[in-house]
Amino acid sequence: MQKESPIVRNNIKIVSLFFIGIFVLKSYNEWSEPLVVFSYIMSKWDLETVLWLLSLVVLPSGIVLFYINKPLGWFLLALYATHAAVLNMGTFISIIIMETSVSMLFKDGPATLVMIAYVLLSLFFLTIIIMLCNKNMRAVYGIDNRIMIGVLIITTLVACLELSQHVFFLTL
Repeated sequence: MQKESPIVRNNIKIVSLFFIGIFVLKSYNEWSEPLVVFSYIMSKWDLETVLWLLSLVVLPSGIVLFYINKPLGWFLLALYATHAAVLNMGTFISIIIMETSVSMLFKDGPATLVMIAYVLLSLFFLTIIIMLCNKNMRAVYGIDNRIMIGVLIITTLVACLELSQHVFFLTL
């Protein structure tokens, strides 16, 4: 592992702060009604539920480990960011595919805002992925190209599998 430069250290702090913000928002949104969440989890065990439960462990663990320069922290945050980017962009694309015409899609104001939100979230997570995959950032964590590419590809495939479940159930 390489000693980090001040620029890389600042980027580590920025990425950590972004993920802390994501974790706080996610916790607030998803745990505002603990009994409802618990009953939902107990009634539905599928890939989506397992991935959601994993995110409760992956995100806070990844933030701490990433901040203290542990390779597992880089790995966990890269998994989370890639998964989120693919899911948001995939949801955007699946909405477009399911609409009968593109003009109908942008006719309704709130629907357009939702579509824009999916694209912006994808771009946000893509920016974080780019920061994580920067050569100098990876050098601090001892992550080589092979590991980086493997993490990105495997996570993308898992997210696509999850998306295919959603699209399949929406078409039934």
